[in-house]
Amino acid sequence: MMSFTLCGLDDDESILCTLEAMASTQGWLFMGTTRVEQCLEWVKQESIELVLLDYHMPCANGLDVLNKIKSIAPSLPVLILTIEQQPRIAEELLLAGADDFINKPIQLADFHSRISLQRRLHCQK
Repeated sequence: MMSFTLCGLDDDESILCTLEAMASTQGWLFMGTTRVEQCLEWVKQESIELVLLDYHMPCANGLDVLNKIKSIAPSLPVLILTIEQQPRIAEELLLAGADDFINKPIQLADFHSRISLQRRLHCQK
C-alpha cells in the first residue's frame, strides 16, 4: 500500500496524539499541530494529502481556517473534527468546501472509513 500523509490541526494535544495513533494503525503518516500557521505551511508545501481540522479552537475559527486551506489548495480534502450537531453549521462548512465530518469523541472505525472514502474519491479525480 502506498504511503499516505495527513495532518491534523487541533488545539488539544491529546486529540493530536489520538489521531496519530489511529493513523499509525493504518500505516499512514500523521503530522499534528496546534498552530494554524504550521498547518497552512504544510498545505502550501503540498506535503500532505488530507487535513483533519478542528472546528472549535480558542485561537482560530474553523471556518476561517477552512477557507484559507481551500484558497491555497482547492482540491485538498478537509475533514472537520467536531462535537457540533447543528445542521446549519455543517451546511456552512460544506458550502465552504469541507469534504466530510468526523465526530468527537473520535472512533477508530469512523476515522478509518471516512479517510479511506476520501482517498478513494480523491484518487478518482
